[in-house]
Amino acid sequence: MLPWILIGVISVAAVLIYVLFIRKAQEKSHIAKNIYLKSLDMTYTPPSQRVSLFSYDPVSSSNDLRRNVAEQKRHMEYLAGLEFYLEYQPQVTPHNQKFVGAEALLRARNLNGEVVMPYVFLPWLEAAGMIRSLDLWVAAEVIKQDAIWQAAGVDVEIKMNVSSETLLDKQSTHLLIDKIAEAGGRVSVEILEQDFSTALDDVVSAIKKIQAFGGKVYIDDFGTGYSSLSYLNSLKVDCIKIDRSFVLALQTLEGEKVMAGIFNFAEALGLSLVIEGVETEAQLNKLPKNIPFAVQGWLYSKAIPADEIPEFAKKFTGV
Repeated sequence: MLPWILIGVISVAAVLIYVLFIRKAQEKSHIAKNIYLKSLDMTYTPPSQRVSLFSYDPVSSSNDLRRNVAEQKRHMEYLAGLEFYLEYQPQVTPHNQKFVGAEALLRARNLNGEVVMPYVFLPWLEAAGMIRSLDLWVAAEVIKQDAIWQAAGVDVEIKMNVSSETLLDKQSTHLLIDKIAEAGGRVSVEILEQDFSTALDDVVSAIKKIQAFGGKVYIDDFGTGYSSLSYLNSLKVDCIKIDRSFVLALQTLEGEKVMAGIFNFAEALGLSLVIEGVETEAQLNKLPKNIPFAVQGWLYSKAIPADEIPEFAKKFTGV
């Protein structure tokens, strides 16, 4: 009996030593090294590398974790070499040809000067847990740009996108509101249409604080996300932005009816309208005329560098 007990004890000890060895090897081979993204003034800290003693397969779990962390690290090192900046896409009201706003759009350049679009870098910044910090960086850049435009005689509303991660984090929301309040209502925010039902009170509170200093709140890509009219009404937003897919659908009778319904809905709730993705006069002419609206699309301008906005503003001063 004694030899079998001894064998059992030795076996358990061997397993524990093996698992501890894997853990130590993991920690030694993956010591966290911060990566500084100079252009954004943000630092990425890799997660600590630990293998659970209760993993079904310690070796497999360790390898998967190492691969995931290594891939994230490679991408963050790539992002660290990018130059991040903002471009601005103008918004014009067709009924009086007036430049009324501009949406701040995040862009990046690589070392060769080639433009890198958001769909390339945003998923990795999100995976790194850096989206809230990114929103605050954009807010700071927008405030600086507003001051420059004001000095140049360009008095126009700037819209910036704000993520749900920021809106659902009280500290980040507080910092964001404090920053954009500096513009005295000339900076507004756009949020995606989605389900905030688990924290609706917090989101409504944030919206009220933004509106308190004169800023506006826009629902971006309206009609493509969480669609509950009663829910949308409870948010008390100021404006809805119509996704370009509805503009493309204007070539059909059904598409025209849907667009007319959206206009009637906005009119009933007292909401302003921005139509995205209008590229041709034919598309513009198919839009309803029962309420004024603004257009953001290539018909008037693509997104352009900030220093080109004053010249654009001279072309659309209203009639």
